[in-house]
Amino acid sequence: MVIAESIAVPLRLDSAGRLMVVGTRIPLEAIVLAFQRGSSPESIQAEYDSVSLSDVSAVLTYYLKLVSEIDHYISERQRECQALRYEYEKQHPVSNLKAALLASA
Repeated sequence: MVIAESIAVPLRLDSAGRLMVVGTRIPLEAIVLAFQRGSSPESIQAEYDSVSLSDVSAVLTYYLKLVSEIDHYISERQRECQALRYEYEKQHPVSNLKAALLASA
């Protein structure tokens, strides 16, 4: 007997265009980066307890089928985050905060 079933990937795009695990606030990159650091699916599920082990496994299977595309997606997300951080820090320099805190002490 051969059992073949297509498994849906439990990911959705949120309003900001991020791939998130369905029913959670956990982004795809959190699961993938933990896996790349050497975490097992079980330890990833323990770290992100709102994600079921089967969903972690499905996300990792999806990642392993599309490694280069997902690595590119993660790189783009990291670049976007760095650009946002740079803009924020440019508008709100830490040196101004440090000076204000020292002046009020």
